[in-house]
Amino acid sequence: MSARRLTARLVGLTEQHPYTAAVRAHAGFELTNSDDADVVVLAVPLADRPAAVEQTVKAGKHTVVHGVLAEDPDQAAELAALAQNQGTVCLPDYHVRFQPAVRAARAAVAAGRVGLPWNVQGDLISSDTAAKPASLAVHAIDTVRALTGLPVRTVRRTDAGSVLLLLLTHDHGVTSTLAVGHAPGAATHRYRISGSHGMLDVDASKPAWAGGASMAGLLTELHTAVVTDRPAELSLDDAVAAQRVLTDVRTAEGSTA
Repeated sequence: MSARRLTARLVGLTEQHPYTAAVRAHAGFELTNSDDADVVVLAVPLADRPAAVEQTVKAGKHTVVHGVLAEDPDQAAELAALAQNQGTVCLPDYHVRFQPAVRAARAAVAAGRVGLPWNVQGDLISSDTAAKPASLAVHAIDTVRALTGLPVRTVRRTDAGSVLLLLLTHDHGVTSTLAVGHAPGAATHRYRISGSHGMLDVDASKPAWAGGASMAGLLTELHTAVVTDRPAELSLDDAVAAQRVLTDVRTAEGSTA
């Protein structure tokens, strides 16, 4: 990583938020309250988010957007196009794909370790009863897209109280089954990839010592893209793709709600 440090301003994040600690600990960033910051990390309410992203991007700031980019996927697509036209690096905070175990699994799948993948099972269950299934779903959807390298083509859902079951189909007959939601004392975050030559079980909550490694990985990706002009592997286009799936989830047939 380049030794150049970027100044970063946090908007809407408390001192206790994991991203505050991640930015503070990252060697490539220096926290500032100045409007002249190189990077802005946005965590504003969803109703205010599109306008905040637009304002930040038009100001020429590189941006990390916390949560869903916009309620309307078409509006999200407009923001993605704006960022591309402005030449700024803008990432959704889909940091799970940078978690060490997930990155290792992505490499293994790409190398053919499981043969031709045909199914991914994912469980993202939070012990926080305030966690919203839809907010968790965007992370699980992005992680499956990263693991398989395949877009989501169709969606079905089943509602089971605080847990949402998503049945996704991808290209080449690949399917995904994702359980997202919350249950007291039952925090689980894992993915099982089945293929023609084997199976890979990925515990995205381990190793415990990795701590905020996934957030650090996302910040490193942002830093590298800014200082080297190399395109980041993650962009607002990924946020648009996840949001379109989430929109389809809300209107999908197969709901028991």
